[in-house]
Amino acid sequence: MKSAHKESLGIQLLSIAGGLLGSLFFIGFLFMVVLDSPKVMGISGALMMIAVLVVNKTVNSKMLDGASIGTALAALTLMGLGLESVTHSDNANAIALLLVAIIIAVSTKNYMLNLIAVLLFNGCLFALININNQFILLHFLAPVLALAFTYTSLYRYHIWRIGFLLSFIALLGFLGIEDFKKPGFNGNEWISSILIIAVVAFILNHIIRHLAIETQRSKVLIYMMTLLLMVLSVFAPAICGGLLVLLLSYHTQHRVGMIAGFIATIYFVGQYYYNLHFSLLIKSGIMMGTGILFLAAWFIFKNTLKRYEQN
Repeated sequence: MKSAHKESLGIQLLSIAGGLLGSLFFIGFLFMVVLDSPKVMGISGALMMIAVLVVNKTVNSKMLDGASIGTALAALTLMGLGLESVTHSDNANAIALLLVAIIIAVSTKNYMLNLIAVLLFNGCLFALININNQFILLHFLAPVLALAFTYTSLYRYHIWRIGFLLSFIALLGFLGIEDFKKPGFNGNEWISSILIIAVVAFILNHIIRHLAIETQRSKVLIYMMTLLLMVLSVFAPAICGGLLVLLLSYHTQHRVGMIAGFIATIYFVGQYYYNLHFSLLIKSGIMMGTGILFLAAWFIFKNTLKRYEQN
């Protein structure tokens, strides 16, 4: 069984690589033949995307699934180039590709195509904010992605979970850039942190109901310790988001999320303390105090949750 799984995975990886190489050659051919006709490039991209969706809808083949990924990426590239030359508007291009992402997501159940669709959708939202210089909206986009990741982890549309996870972590990394000086971006970090903390409170409520914790003392202790950790990093939304990913992924036993959350949280914590304008001694004291608080929270949670799991 394992050998068959490895064989199918190998075939799929080879088909993906073949699809990507074939798509690159095809794009190069189109550049040479119809370089002066962006409309043809856009139409070709749209026809390729329709063909990919039809094939994935009608044919059940892992080899074709893999090849269709490269074709879909090529189609999106051609559509983007065609739209840019026709509309001459970055906003129109972003909105058009956003609609394409929605069409892909609702038209196929292919895992990789849905991943591409979610990443494209969130990338277009980020692009629209960046194009229009409305950087304060990034502090609202982060909690929206956190809520989407939470919903796809706990309830429905699990096929979109990885896409929202990667988008959320990427945006958190962007929010942690101290040198990014834009109007509305700096000084409003607390907005995204507070909203992410609200999502964490929702997750805690779900965990408490799932474990059937009924004593008021245990509930208050769990909320108090978690929110205390969050409040300490209220001006570092990246850390709040990393802790959210860790908490939710551990609860749902999502290994990819746990690994990504662990690596991201370590990076975000290091990035935050590196950017602090304090002496090395004060930074060391802050990190030591935070570490002790994390260990205390872990010890309390472990004993509290273990007791209820046994019951």
